[in-house]
Amino acid sequence: MSYRESIYNTDNNEIIIKIKLHYPLFYHHIINSANFNNFINDFNGWLLSRKEKFHLIEPNQQKAIEHCLILLANEGSKFEDPQNNGEFIINKPFHILWSLIRRGENEASTDFYFDMFHLLEQLYYTKSYNSPTKEELIDKMNSLSKGTDKEIIAQRQGSKNRIIRALVHIIETRTSNSKYAFPKGLSSQKKTALVNQWWNDYRFHLHFAVRNTEQLNALTGNKLPKNVIQNFEKGNQKGIPIFINPYYLSLLNIEAINTPQQLDKCISDYIFFSDDLISSFGKIKSWEKEDELEEGKANAAGWILPKGDSVHRRYPQVAIFMPKGSGRSCAGLCVSCQRMYGFQKGQLNFSTKQSKTTECNRKEVMSYFANDTQLRDILITGGDTLMNSNASLKKILDDVLKMIQEKHLLWQSSHSKNKPLPIQRVRIGTRIPAYLPQRINNELSSLLYQFKIKAKKYGVDQFIIQTHFESAMELTPEVSKAIEILQSSQWLISNQHVFTLASSRRTHSMQLRRELNLLGIVPYYTFVVKGFNENKANYAPVARIVQEHWEEKQMGIPQNNYSKILYRNPEDNARILKDILQKESIPFFASDRSIINLPALGKSLSFQQIGISADGRRILQFTHDKKRQHSPRVHENDSVIIIETKSIAAYLRQLALMGENVNDYKGIYTYSSSITEDINPLFLYPKEKSSIKSQNYIHNIRK
Repeated sequence: MSYRESIYNTDNNEIIIKIKLHYPLFYHHIINSANFNNFINDFNGWLLSRKEKFHLIEPNQQKAIEHCLILLANEGSKFEDPQNNGEFIINKPFHILWSLIRRGENEASTDFYFDMFHLLEQLYYTKSYNSPTKEELIDKMNSLSKGTDKEIIAQRQGSKNRIIRALVHIIETRTSNSKYAFPKGLSSQKKTALVNQWWNDYRFHLHFAVRNTEQLNALTGNKLPKNVIQNFEKGNQKGIPIFINPYYLSLLNIEAINTPQQLDKCISDYIFFSDDLISSFGKIKSWEKEDELEEGKANAAGWILPKGDSVHRRYPQVAIFMPKGSGRSCAGLCVSCQRMYGFQKGQLNFSTKQSKTTECNRKEVMSYFANDTQLRDILITGGDTLMNSNASLKKILDDVLKMIQEKHLLWQSSHSKNKPLPIQRVRIGTRIPAYLPQRINNELSSLLYQFKIKAKKYGVDQFIIQTHFESAMELTPEVSKAIEILQSSQWLISNQHVFTLASSRRTHSMQLRRELNLLGIVPYYTFVVKGFNENKANYAPVARIVQEHWEEKQMGIPQNNYSKILYRNPEDNARILKDILQKESIPFFASDRSIINLPALGKSLSFQQIGISADGRRILQFTHDKKRQHSPRVHENDSVIIIETKSIAAYLRQLALMGENVNDYKGIYTYSSSITEDINPLFLYPKEKSSIKSQNYIHNIRK
């Protein structure tokens, strides 16, 4: 079967009959037109006449009229499609419909018609989509499995035992000077006990992390599906690293892989290579244009940065600091990583050797931070910051502290209106609590606490650890223990959630927020998966994240501002958040913003659909979030066009294969525009918080 036959396989007569029977007015607009331009003028005029009577029309029809007018305004426009080697798409949804009815020519896929029929349904009928009730959603959320369920713990103990048996065999048969070696004459029982003891040492997991398919087969008992192993082999040959540590591998139920009953789909999808990633690797383009640096020249957001690649900057107030060293690696490879481009270039790697974290331009980087007149927020990340040893991390934090002191002194001593601002917020970005909770120890917590005590003297008011959990299935007893230790550092712990295909299923985000709350963690961001074809398999359409906001997240949005109390004693936030849920009568605390990271424009969810491709992929026009400060360069071109990597219909088919009832999502097609919601006061800078006159806090996102 050819590509064209596999895509354009709709039955022309069936579609024409459906339009004639269900949307007769639209059908007659086409039939009675002399030509396409005549039809466009006639249909546009009818829409405008309806718009004049908005007060008599149902809201869903008002929205459909506005949507149609936008599509008509962009009829015939050309858009570059990065998913198809930069070829251009001509946006012509109404021409496709007109050509089919008038000429019998079909140029589109069934996915295109699914989307357009939902639009026509809105346009001509007053019935609105009824989303699941609050009670139905909460019941579904409560039915989902989580990592602390007794049966899940028992199943994972079995996986751990299997992996330990395999590791015993590996250690027995290799010749190595590693400290993870058995003394001579040790019995099998004692060998197993020793590996069980090593299991609590994070270095053990890094040392024995899976790096090839031979090791993967050994630790999974050769039970992974053949296609999974083949994809690992093909990807590795192309240069995609394999890195899965034994602890995280033990979370997988190998017996249920690729079945509709698979409970840990969020986990397997995060570590298994997709065909799209394999075919794209080596040709991946940077999604964030700021990553394309040329020495001495401003990046895409307009910032001239120090030499090297240790600073990433988009906004005036915040900069990302990525120290070189072990922090350039991670405790596992996320296949949807926003920095896969960095792995492709070799900027990121999986070297677990502790190297010097100081670098030739460290002094220059710190000087850049200290003298900047707008910067007040430093995010230390990587890779993963906590991949550094405690000794290496202390050196990094000591350098940051010296910079904070210098910046504070410059602020105090200068009388210029353009003097440097002091640092008010320090953040650490890490997925270690999810991937390798054994890394979180009392020494690390004490190190962070001591840094906080010292930095507070120089004006730093907010200390935040940004974790990255995808699913409540990642929240294991080991994680609970690690978070408790981390909270003793008295840093606020927040979470960034990437809204993948698996995690976008109904109520999964609801459950994740609730279970994080019970650990004392506050949600920070829910991200649309970014990137091009490499992330196609795991991509959930933008319409779904908007739907999730309106139909699920809304029930957890608090009515009051709790920022002061959550910062005051962050080590007690598990109890505080439980009290908040009870006081507000909400099932979870939804402090996160739903957004997408836009090339050179920053984080936003302000968009409108302006077109659709023949294969049903929506064409979206985004504008920047006008509620936060941006680089002046943003205003030179304050919009960006994104062509989605898959159609909504393709997404729903994937959900069906995962055992989901797609009727639960049928309203997804109606979400064709959005405005970015406000930042929760919890994540405002101190001066911004003081400007809030009322304790009431209500989100301001609109359809």
